Parts: sequence; structure tokens; C-alpha cells
Amino acid sequence: MKITYRKDPVLGLAASVYTLHNLGYQGVYEDRVLDLAGFGRDQFHPGSPFEHDGKVNFMKLAVHFADKVSTVSEGYAREICQDEKLGAGLQEVLRARRKDLVGILNGIDMDEWNPATDPHLPRNYGPESWRASGSPRSSSSANRGWTLRSSTSPW
Repeated sequence: MKITYRKDPVLGLAASVYTLHNLGYQGVYEDRVLDLAGFGRDQFHPGSPFEHDGKVNFMKLAVHFADKVSTVSEGYAREICQDEKLGAGLQEVLRARRKDLVGILNGIDMDEWNPATDPHLPRNYGPESWRASGSPRSSSSANRGWTLRSSTSPW
């Protein structure tokens, strides 16, 4: 986005977030892939964001150009910057982006979205109370006039 839409009056102002899930799948290709992706090979040279160990690495590009980078936890965010194995060769670019690298535990705030303490639920529940007292989904659905199927499978 930063390159393709930089002159667009709307999209040029758009912010982006790249979320790291598995550093083992980085999208590494020969430089000819830049032609297919719409970038000139003139952008591929040692030291450029487009070059990584003699190849194009799309994950490195995403980390480099995103406004923010997120991952599954603050601990993992620290570890991938420090540990060679966990950083999978991207430690340098990750360390360069450390101020913009954040960890979001499981993608939610467990204090705010906790069914054991949530005041908005008709009945609180947790791992132990779920089976013993039946599904809280039933009363919530009934209050909305919905009918639940007996199976939890979507088909």
C-alpha cells in the first residue's frame, strides 16, 4: 500500500497493520516475482526492503512497510526480536520496528472479554460451569427469539 497507493489522495493516507502468525512461512521468491507483483526490479538491491539474502521476502516487506506490526503476545514479540530460531532470519527488521511491534494476547483482552466475570451475560460461566449448568447460549438465544439446532455443527 505504501508504494502502490502513495499518491492516491485517500488510500495514500490509509494506515496498515500486519499480523505475524507463523514466521516459518515468509513468502520467499526469486527477484523475477517483482515483475508479477508490479514492482520494478530496480527496487531489488542489497540493503533495500525488497532484498533478503538474495531473494524477495514478502514478509520482510510487510513488516518493513506496515504502520504497526502485531503478533500473538508481548512475550512472543520480544522473543522473535531476540531469538535467532524464533525470528527466522527476520530479527534485524523486527528489531528495527520494535517500537511498532505489539503483542495482543489471543487477539482479545481477557479481562474485558471474560465470560466468568462479564456483567453483560445473563449468567456467567467458565470451563467448570459450562458442562454442569448447560449452555448460556440457550438463554441468550431465547431472549432474542432465535431457535437453536441441537447440533453445534454448521452442517
